Amino acid sequence: MQPFHGTLALVSTKAGIDTSTATVTCAVTIGRDPADGGYILSAKLTVALPGED
Repeated sequence: MQPFHGTLALVSTKAGIDTSTATVTCAVTIGRDPADGGYILSAKLTVALPGED
């Protein structure tokens, strides 16, 4: 189990939500910061929880 998925499971269990079919995916990008020429790292987490809105 990945760290974010574990946190999701902990919080949802306290709320009475079943996360056994949940999926968490992460897309990571790296690029140049136009402001200073350094690097930018960004991550987008997508959570799918069947049966929940």
